[in-house]
Amino acid sequence: MFYFSTLPTRSKASLKGSDVVLTINKNTLTVKNAKGKSLSMKDSSGKSFSTVVGSSSSTTTSSSSTTLIVNNSTKSPVTVNSNIKTINALSRTTDVKITGNAQANTISGGTKNDTLYGGNGNDSIVGNAGNDKLYGDAGNDTLWGGAGNDSMTGGNGNDIFIYNSGNDVITDYASGDLISLGGSISKASVKGSDVVFTVNKNTLTVKNAKGKSLSMKASGKSFSTVVGGSSSSSDSSTTLTVTNSTKSPVTVNSSVKTINASKRTTAVKITGNAQANTISGGTKNDTLYGGNGNDSLVGNAGNDKLYGGSGNDSLWGGAGNDSLWGNAGADTFIYKSGEGKDVIYNLENSDMLKITGTFSGTYNKSKKEIYFKVGSTANAITLKDFSATTFNVNGTNYKISGSTLKK
Repeated sequence: MFYFSTLPTRSKASLKGSDVVLTINKNTLTVKNAKGKSLSMKDSSGKSFSTVVGSSSSTTTSSSSTTLIVNNSTKSPVTVNSNIKTINALSRTTDVKITGNAQANTISGGTKNDTLYGGNGNDSIVGNAGNDKLYGDAGNDTLWGGAGNDSMTGGNGNDIFIYNSGNDVITDYASGDLISLGGSISKASVKGSDVVFTVNKNTLTVKNAKGKSLSMKASGKSFSTVVGGSSSSSDSSTTLTVTNSTKSPVTVNSSVKTINASKRTTAVKITGNAQANTISGGTKNDTLYGGNGNDSLVGNAGNDKLYGGSGNDSLWGGAGNDSLWGNAGADTFIYKSGEGKDVIYNLENSDMLKITGTFSGTYNKSKKEIYFKVGSTANAITLKDFSATTFNVNGTNYKISGSTLKK
């Protein structure tokens, strides 16, 4: 192993054949046959470090950023020179403090409780084992605590926080950041002003996030969620906000209760979960599935398809010509005068129609269909494939009498 004491600070590290060329001020120091070797060095400030230039065995390049290997013999804290891009402390088994530079650093901690600072670049910081503290500082950084109970502070910029194990804390989530989860959320709760997500029996705490819209990604799906919007709530299920950038179809985690796509202007397919979901569609032709709970589905604008699923569901097509299936349970179908022409399938005796506006009903025996005129709109509601023998409309039961419905 080579050892050099370089008085000034290096400005460039490059390769020439199998040699490493260090540019110092305007002069050079050539280390023969040093390509890919670990060089022990000391800079003008007295800091010791190891560096590897051109570790790849492929074609020789004219220039290469250096890699600093931090091992147990490297003095902590470690502050790197301006040409170093990768700081690797994977083999270190004692605590270490590392500070990056203005480059886009890749910093990897060791097996103990490390403190890692990214510096001014767009950095990637991985704590690995131990209870680590990660600071992105300036730039758009990616922070991953790894194993252990870690603390992650993004600093300025649009940062990505990665979580998959341990009881981690994000200290400074801000708009523009993203939280990427390595598992599904089983619970979301509020503790003071903090939001606590339970993932795979462990927790991720987001400090001061109560009532904030959090951009998240889990199981490859991107979504936004708000936890604890009410100041009186100590525990809250999450709200999923579906925008034009949300990939369709949308299948939600078990903790999500409200799915809001009201601002979406492209068609979307959404499937709820076992909770009592509230699902709102957007402005196009959406397909909404309630799942297993007692759900409330609102299609909003567009020609929508609504499926209640199991449970006692409420289905409201909204504007447009909508198709509605209640499925199992005692379901309620809502229609307001002037909203278009809706078709309701498989109506049962336990179901109810809530109609706003004056209405009348007729029966077509040959088609086995019932038509409701609401206000001035003929055939505003059509009942098809119904099994009901009595029809509950606004709390009053009607029966077929000839070609009409009568109380």
